[in-house]
Amino acid sequence: AHATSTTSSGFPDGLGRRILAFDREEGVMLERLVLRPELVAFEPILRDRVERLGSLEDERLARPRTIDREVGGVVVVSEFVPGSRLSDLLETSVELGHAPGVDAALGFLLDILPALCGLHAAVGFAHGTITPSRTVLTPAGQIVLLDGIYADALTHLRYSRSKLWLEF
Repeated sequence: AHATSTTSSGFPDGLGRRILAFDREEGVMLERLVLRPELVAFEPILRDRVERLGSLEDERLARPRTIDREVGGVVVVSEFVPGSRLSDLLETSVELGHAPGVDAALGFLLDILPALCGLHAAVGFAHGTITPSRTVLTPAGQIVLLDGIYADALTHLRYSRSKLWLEF
């Protein structure tokens, strides 16, 4: 298990409950995702994805460090990606009465499509959970996609499209 020492409250999303933690040993912020119970059954698939994704060198795809079993359930531990979630940026844009233009959309696609092609080619699986809340724009202007290990697990759950859209 990866020891962390100080935590702060996080937030829930469709995959589980996210909690920020500081690893004093390495001096980095971590994000701990306590998986929702349905996803725990797919722990072997998720472990395989974490291992395979670890070999991929692409800054645009966040890579989880470990999957730990704890009293509270199964926890996916990742290095925290600082920046603004695309969902927050879009919400602010709406509040200000501005809409991102076609240039912004094309720039976004030109940045993430090669990363997704590399994911498919290098490790042989789909991302599966790309949403504005799982996309971060770092302070350096880099787009980073989070949570790229859940596609197969979500497929096996066989949820309806509406449930996937609303919950995940």
